[in-house]
Amino acid sequence: MGKIKFHPYGEEFKEIFKKEKGRIKKLLPEDEVHHIGSTAIPGVGGKGIVDILVALHDWGTKEKAVEKLKKLGLKHIHPEENERIFLSKIRESKDKDIHIHLVKKGGEDYLEKLLFRDFLKINKKEAKKYHNLKQKWGKEAKGNRKRYGKLKKSYIENIIISAKKEREVFLKKYLSYLGKKVKVVIDRPLGSKHPDFNLVYAVNYGFLPKTEAFDGDEIDVYVLGIKKPIKSLEGEVIAVIHRFDDDEDKLIVAPEGKEFSEQEIKKLTNFQEKYFKSEIIN
Repeated sequence: MGKIKFHPYGEEFKEIFKKEKGRIKKLLPEDEVHHIGSTAIPGVGGKGIVDILVALHDWGTKEKAVEKLKKLGLKHIHPEENERIFLSKIRESKDKDIHIHLVKKGGEDYLEKLLFRDFLKINKKEAKKYHNLKQKWGKEAKGNRKRYGKLKKSYIENIIISAKKEREVFLKKYLSYLGKKVKVVIDRPLGSKHPDFNLVYAVNYGFLPKTEAFDGDEIDVYVLGIKKPIKSLEGEVIAVIHRFDDDEDKLIVAPEGKEFSEQEIKKLTNFQEKYFKSEIIN
């Protein structure tokens, strides 16, 4: 039984993910692809394996999805367990191999994997602690991967609990913007296409500069009340979209003095929000 080798975090793993994501999207263009695991978290080392979360909007297509993913050379396939199917190229993966976690979009496994990743991305001290613990567990496991997984299990479960609590804190942060004037930078103007999906933006969509969302990026914003593509806007936060099956919420901003009912907000953002379970808070 060999020693578990650890590799430091490196930007090359991003490039591997980007390449594999492109290959996966050609096979499953309507489904989500996320980089998860240690190689997706700055500062965290690991076995050097690129873990990829593939989330199906329709779990009923799972068999077809598996057959398509086999074209990537994924021959080692675990049986389905709790709406999750694990795929890899070989049983004992090595440095820079990929693991595919096929899950149901919005399911428990989907949300918890994103919560774990994003919690450690925004909590750098905890990420460093996880990095050190992984090295310690690797030595204790003495090459036994199953034992190594068991040693990590309780820590991961506790982090997910902490992440869910942190998610509630972030929601309160979003709600504190209600009624405030903000400046929005538009990076996906009205009529533009989503970079990953066959989706056209029915409204201007952007972010609040110098802010932090739960995923470590800026806070995302839907801009209502402007019927042409724009580059930026100073407006008022009139609502928050709180997603139950994702780890990101969204702000709704409109020009000062313009009002929109809950039904109007729902209709205008439905082009994207129809893929999520959410509520509108205003």
